[in-house]
Amino acid sequence: MLPSHALRDGFSLWLEEVVGSKKVRYGGLWLDPFATSCRSTSRFAPWLVEVAQNQPVSAPDPVQALADMGAIGVVTGSHSDPTLTAMGDRVLGRWSELTLVSAKDDVAEIARCTILYREGARAVDEPVRARYLRFMQSYRRLVALQPHAYWAQDLHHLYMPMFLDQRDERGFNPFEVLILLCGGDVGPVEQWEGWAREDWEGHERLARLLQKVASFRPGGTRAFVRALETCLVADTRPEDFPHLLTSWG
Repeated sequence: MLPSHALRDGFSLWLEEVVGSKKVRYGGLWLDPFATSCRSTSRFAPWLVEVAQNQPVSAPDPVQALADMGAIGVVTGSHSDPTLTAMGDRVLGRWSELTLVSAKDDVAEIARCTILYREGARAVDEPVRARYLRFMQSYRRLVALQPHAYWAQDLHHLYMPMFLDQRDERGFNPFEVLILLCGGDVGPVEQWEGWAREDWEGHERLARLLQKVASFRPGGTRAFVRALETCLVADTRPEDFPHLLTSWG
């Protein structure tokens, strides 16, 4: 079923509430801890080393970088006197032990993300721990609908549910409608782009939503989602774990 058919009733009013002229509101289904300056672990791994060694952070915007690493849960303190959290110390320790700090390949990124998730999910800081556990909860919800390869196939499938899965003031949630009518299939981006070119009340706001999704840099998110899949398979289907690692190189 086309998204334009499944979401015929209520979607334009939902877009009016969620998609503004300059900003698009994020939904509750989120799959990674990364923020603006830390879109991948390879980006902030050397900054963690600098914090651990009491050196100035060499990021283009150190204040923003430290705030983003604080949101990830690995750094605390002021921008003038940052320190590693207990979680950050464990993360950096494992990365260093496995010589992952400076590695740039995709497998190393997945390995760093796996360690980051495992440490986040057992962090002493309750809000941080709860946040990481919610990432897995969101991911399990997605793969109960479609397999990992479906969501990881491209930027559109990876990010569209993160925006669609939210209710407007009337209670309308387009992702829940797609689950009910399409089994959670969000459809290819071409269908949405075609719908945005049609003449209907919400087409301009839909075009802005699609532009927002297309603006993301997916590297870190894709790796973190693979890390979630790695942990899920290891914990629930360990017999499939060797095949999973082989398929990812």
